[in-house]
Amino acid sequence: YINVVYSRYGVKTKKKQSIVFILTKADKLLEMNGEASLTGELKQYLSKGTIDHYQNIDKGKLEEIKNQSEEIESWLRSNNCNGFINLAKNHFKSVGFTMVSAIGDTPVNGKLEQELKLNDPKCVLDPLLLAMQGSN
Repeated sequence: YINVVYSRYGVKTKKKQSIVFILTKADKLLEMNGEASLTGELKQYLSKGTIDHYQNIDKGKLEEIKNQSEEIESWLRSNNCNGFINLAKNHFKSVGFTMVSAIGDTPVNGKLEQELKLNDPKCVLDPLLLAMQGSN
């Protein structure tokens, strides 16, 4: 993205654009073990990221999303993603990280084991809210 925007259009993204990286299918991340596994804080945050969690979107909630972005960045760095993160930070005004689980669980044989409920998707509004913070 950086190379195409700069080489084709001559646009320098550093001062103009913010970016949010979304780790999708975060329910799969919960299954990881060993050094690569999510921190306890990230596991807890993902599990409570239901639609009910967004009933009161205030400054505290936005700060919590920003803190989780920093926690995800730390987790990525601990998993040797420094080059990726540094490249992004060198080319964008702001960089955020979030994770979502659109259905809250992994399908078995291509099908959900149970019917999708309202609170099954996790953290699905975080990318939008994080992007809105970065656009200031």
